[in-house]
Amino acid sequence: MQRLALFDLDDTLVDLDAAFAVRAAEFAGAHGLGQQAVDWLVALNRQGYPHREVFFAKVREHFALAEPVEELWRWYRRRMPYLVRCRPEVMEGLARLRADGWKVGIVTNGTANSSRPVWLRRSTAVRCRGWRGCANLIPGCLRSRPSGVV
Repeated sequence: MQRLALFDLDDTLVDLDAAFAVRAAEFAGAHGLGQQAVDWLVALNRQGYPHREVFFAKVREHFALAEPVEELWRWYRRRMPYLVRCRPEVMEGLARLRADGWKVGIVTNGTANSSRPVWLRRSTAVRCRGWRGCANLIPGCLRSRPSGVV
């Protein structure tokens, strides 16, 4: 019997929260905002908005920014694949699973233009057989939370 292990990408295989905090600080610096803005962005991110269009619409409104939502999201995505880190023990665990005959894959509710570059950049691609984004497959589907899937 073939064994299959599927993992979520964000905050399971990679530390998205730490990368987000760095990007939030960069955003605040680029817009002349202070630490309160970083804290607000991190808190908003923890609310788990499944679509970044909604997230950046709230950011744009809160800070009264002139940039369109699409530009804010593009700015965010530009560096995120370079900020996200996968801990060595995670990579080692994936390698052990594959060595033991498991097929390993990633299933994520992140959008393809956000999650796929992170997956490819962070070398999880060499440890996993496939990647499948499923953000919009289930109407009303929400992001995972630390306490489980909502």
